[in-house]
Amino acid sequence: MNNYKKKIEVLKSFVDKKNKFRPIINNIMKNNVYLVATDLYNSISIPDPTGIENGIYMPENLKNGIYIKENYDIEDYPNINFDISDDYASCIVRGGELQQAIEKTIFAVATTTDNIAIRCVRISVQNNIMSLYTTDCYQLAKTQINCISSQNFEYSLDVKCAKALQKDLKNFRLEDVEFFFKKGEKNLHIQYADRRIITSSRMLHFPDAESILENVPENYITINRKKLLEVVKKHNIISKKFKSYQKNISNYDFCRDGIRIQSGTLVSDLKCIESNNIDIRVGLNDNFLVNFLKTSKNDVVKIYVSENKVLMEDNERLYICMAARI
Repeated sequence: MNNYKKKIEVLKSFVDKKNKFRPIINNIMKNNVYLVATDLYNSISIPDPTGIENGIYMPENLKNGIYIKENYDIEDYPNINFDISDDYASCIVRGGELQQAIEKTIFAVATTTDNIAIRCVRISVQNNIMSLYTTDCYQLAKTQINCISSQNFEYSLDVKCAKALQKDLKNFRLEDVEFFFKKGEKNLHIQYADRRIITSSRMLHFPDAESILENVPENYITINRKKLLEVVKKHNIISKKFKSYQKNISNYDFCRDGIRIQSGTLVSDLKCIESNNIDIRVGLNDNFLVNFLKTSKNDVVKIYVSENKVLMEDNERLYICMAARI
């Protein structure tokens, strides 16, 4: 029963919870041997181990072992075609690597903006390398993983689908995850283990991330990541109480010997491992930096600094945080 509850939770995690206009899709459909959930943008199918009758079921009832059908006609439930034809191209990556790549970029995704073009994880596959990008226009993150096999494509992965994948793939780290796509079609098919997923792209223009990342500042400093994270967390406790546009913002003085961080009356000095002839003060969002640093496993981080941004590097990942007014 616990395994069955987990399946229902997975189905729910990929779709929005409430639809006022089509309440039927707030439920789960049992069709032949599959359980299906959809919000019309994201759809997922998982085999049903119980053998219950075809029909429409409330998710909470299924979780609690109550197999009472809702008063809906199964024919009114959206017809989701999960089949893959021979004319689809594909890309295969390892589940654990994709899960970690999403985890290392999802923190920078836009969640409150009206610009739906950036409420996504942008995927670009070129020459057997998958790059993942996220941005909210104040920060930008990029990470890369190797593909087992692939054909080139680009796609904006819905943020809800990306977060659900990140969570579910923790249980399928050694499984292959296969993406299926067709030129000119907005749907992306994702399959792994017994999951079949379809997510729909809104086909809007994502910022040219590579041109932004190419402009690397000349000044740099290398510093211990854990020590920097510990100090920035302390400053964020102070800076998150600041008012208006100064909320979460601290002053960062980068110099040849290290970094001085100031938030109100709290001042901290950190010695660097390496630097060039740097002498720049910028205002940075402590919360942004914490989210980047805590998702890194590196001992050190290299920070490139200019008057309007910092670019941080930790081997497989690049991250840009725009400077704030101070």
